[in-house]
Amino acid sequence: MLDVIDDSLMEGANEACIACHTKVGVNITWTKNVYLEFTANKNETGVWTLTNFAAGGENVTYVNSSNEWTNS
Repeated sequence: MLDVIDDSLMEGANEACIACHTKVGVNITWTKNVYLEFTANKNETGVWTLTNFAAGGENVTYVNSSNEWTNS
């Protein structure tokens, strides 16, 4: 959890935490892939090789939280 402080995508601590741990209103969108595509080949001795990995599809979660101090 503390590693997010050093994440170059964030400024300081994890901004996503403020939605649940403070009374500050936030709007957050999380987008995750829902499936993984790849090529699977088995050779003559039964050894599998997996290549060409690609993630696809989207599962989007929206969080819209009002500010409990100002009701905005």
